Amino acid sequence: MGVALNPILFLPGLYITFGEELILLRLDGYAKTDVGRRRAHNEDFLGDLLLRADSRHLYGPEKMQERGQLFALADGMGGHAHGEVASEMVVTSLFQRYYNMPDASDLAANLTGAVSASNRDVYTEGLKNSGGFMGTTLTLALFIGNRAVIGNIGDSRTYLFRQAMLSQITHDHSLVQEQVDQGILTISQAEKSPIRNYITRAIGQEEEVEVDYFEVLLQPGDLFLLCSDGLYGQVRASEITELLSTTISLEEAARQLIDLVNERGGPDNISLLLVRVIEVGETSSALLSAASITVGLKGQIREITQPSIRANLAARNGNLPPNPPPSLDPTSEIFATKVLPVASNPASNLKPNQRRSKKLFWFAVGVGLVALGIIIVALLLVFSLVLLT
Repeated sequence: MGVALNPILFLPGLYITFGEELILLRLDGYAKTDVGRRRAHNEDFLGDLLLRADSRHLYGPEKMQERGQLFALADGMGGHAHGEVASEMVVTSLFQRYYNMPDASDLAANLTGAVSASNRDVYTEGLKNSGGFMGTTLTLALFIGNRAVIGNIGDSRTYLFRQAMLSQITHDHSLVQEQVDQGILTISQAEKSPIRNYITRAIGQEEEVEVDYFEVLLQPGDLFLLCSDGLYGQVRASEITELLSTTISLEEAARQLIDLVNERGGPDNISLLLVRVIEVGETSSALLSAASITVGLKGQIREITQPSIRANLAARNGNLPPNPPPSLDPTSEIFATKVLPVASNPASNLKPNQRRSKKLFWFAVGVGLVALGIIIVALLLVFSLVLLT
């Protein structure tokens, strides 16, 4: 059974004033999660705290005016409730750290610092209580002024639905995505690959994590979809596009998407967060100077414009690799900025994880060492019995 949250018009208007200039940003949002049909527990966690009447007051209009409006979604992994702990921990820590940073003059540093610290929280918890078998994906969207900054680790996604077109903003950190980037697989082949859920980067796997950031200049009517692979793994982009094109209510769109996944077997947890831009805020040099949200992210974030959205949609429909990473196409308007230390994770080392289809190398190493130990003990016992007889 899904847990639906009452849709709340985010604020009558979010006003940010610098001198005589008035900046207005107004959003509407709705979030929904469902355990699916085959799993006993829900390891997804929604960062919809600004939409919930029971938690929105913790941040207050002043902080949201000053620091923007943050949304996030995490998909945990690890088994034995560790995935649930990881996803909830990273989202809760992210919000607490970001909105409670003492200095709001550099939002880029605050955002990256909050993500980095939240990653360390999960990493430390994993070492203490699960032998390191704990991790989660994370996709986030921070709205401020006339722009949104999207962050991503793992294979949860953020999409933009604009002018009846759906574009994937984030770039999956997965083995099949690397194969698509290299031209080994088409999009259609990747969607059917038996290793489509092998991820190459996640929160909680190393003490430091590499994050990709993207920037979108907002337009009225823009609709952002943050979702776990439990949704997009069962529903094609064309189906999401059709549904969002014909459904006005965010609540109804969320319900129909989750119902569609469950009709197809609901093999995984399903979570989504919809954020619609009602009115775009005006930008100002004062806001950008105070926020440093673009310059602070190494000045390399590229804005996602309408032509690039059209190109990305055409690539997807033609089964060509969308969203090429900078190493393949440094001139692409869809550009991932890497701002934190890199934890080496060669795809060739990936092995299966016992608990979930999302598998990371060290999961298999731990299981392999345990299995090897059992085999050695068994052989020693057999050898001892032979000697005794």
